[in-house]
Amino acid sequence: MLLLILGALPVHAEDFSVVVAGLGGASFAEKEKAVVALGKSADPRAVPILQALGGDRLRKAPDGRVVIVDAVAAGAKLTDAATGQPLPDLASDSLDRVIVNNRLRGAIEAALGALTLFSPDRTARLAAALDALRHPSADTVALLEKALAAEQDSEIRTAMQRSLSASHLFAGSKGERLAAIRALAGATDPQVKNLLDEFRYSANIDPELYKAAGEALASIDSRLRWT
Repeated sequence: MLLLILGALPVHAEDFSVVVAGLGGASFAEKEKAVVALGKSADPRAVPILQALGGDRLRKAPDGRVVIVDAVAAGAKLTDAATGQPLPDLASDSLDRVIVNNRLRGAIEAALGALTLFSPDRTARLAAALDALRHPSADTVALLEKALAAEQDSEIRTAMQRSLSASHLFAGSKGERLAAIRALAGATDPQVKNLLDEFRYSANIDPELYKAAGEALASIDSRLRWT
């Protein structure tokens, strides 16, 4: 069911090709922009491309195409990264390496983590949802909303909902933050308690939010004592 729903999520073919071409850009900034865009795309085609980039298996052809290089018994298998089509007539010695620095590696890891929310593997999706809870960010809101709309597993949905609330807690409007606090107040997860505690003692917090977070923490503490 998840894979059928995901069919509606990826970006259009032309847009995808443009984004992938950015990985072969002249600057690290251009490459990073493309990596971030792929991470937000919810497109499963992005996963092997990002894995190839992180594994030093991405090359740029003389005509500008970005190429994935895989080692095979006969030498090297070349694949057009944007289309997935094999390139048997392209000479591997005509390709230039796509260079990656440490900052870009961090962006690749983050993008792959985000895309794992849409993995066909249940364990991987749950791990990605829990990781999003540990690292709440405004950047993950749209992706979590997409993943939540597609997800059918109740346990993973709960984890995604909490992660989405955590992201709203640190990056939403006052109304979104109040709603997030109310949603998180029903949890018994120590990680949620830690997030609320961190939020409550953040600088310049609104008094109403401070009070709501305190009440939520008291509610969680009460339940944790009985678990």
